[in-house]
Amino acid sequence: MDNDSIQMMVSMGFSENDAKAALRKYPGDVNRAINSLFEAPSHTEADDSGTNNMVLSEISQYSFPNGKSACTYIALSGALIGLPQLARNEGVSNVINSDFLTQSVLNGVNSYENNKSDIEHASAEELLQSKSSFKESLKLLGHVRQGVISHENDQTQMQMGLGAILRECRLDTSSDQSKWLAIIMTKSPETVLIFIPPVSVEQPYILVDSHPRPHSSNQAYATFCQSLESLVNEIEKIFSFTDLGPDVSDLMKMMYNSFDCTAIDVV
Repeated sequence: MDNDSIQMMVSMGFSENDAKAALRKYPGDVNRAINSLFEAPSHTEADDSGTNNMVLSEISQYSFPNGKSACTYIALSGALIGLPQLARNEGVSNVINSDFLTQSVLNGVNSYENNKSDIEHASAEELLQSKSSFKESLKLLGHVRQGVISHENDQTQMQMGLGAILRECRLDTSSDQSKWLAIIMTKSPETVLIFIPPVSVEQPYILVDSHPRPHSSNQAYATFCQSLESLVNEIEKIFSFTDLGPDVSDLMKMMYNSFDCTAIDVV
């Protein structure tokens, strides 16, 4: 990658990570790379309610040929970058920003390329117990919790609903409740990262998603939610209940709509 092109783009006001990401997307064409950054949407947007704020990257995991199956690696990379900085109280918006998203995607895709196995969509638990680069830097807290996305209206109250599972992870005695908690959530075949704030501290819940979604202009994004209920509503936008019809058994419906939550911390 041409360092002169990177420095020129930095001098124009773009971050070094955004410049590198644009040049990766348009190799050998610095003008197109620059135009892509000028044409990109604002990094921070609000949803229709004005409650949740969203920050965007310039890329998603699909920006790279080998990124399609890298979402678990990206989520773990994001946890590894974000948890230490959040612990230093550097300000949520100063930590979870466009640079954070871009670096998480780049690190995750790179880690996937270096460590990928025969398992196309590896789970967080598998990676933390394998010879991956995450084994020495991240640790599993408690056990992997399983829940079910339901057609019921209140996912925060159902015993196996998303809100209840996230609350269990936060209150697990194996985690330090005065610290930020990272949760890797997988609804096969997709994985996202969730940051849960310390107990009794007024900080947002954060959803980090490396997949291209229509509501994020098809870029990786992070959404800041003011409550657990608001976080659950955001997650339901991407992991909604799927009705398989009357000919499918209740057990099969439950399995299809199931998800895993893995709470992790830095070593």
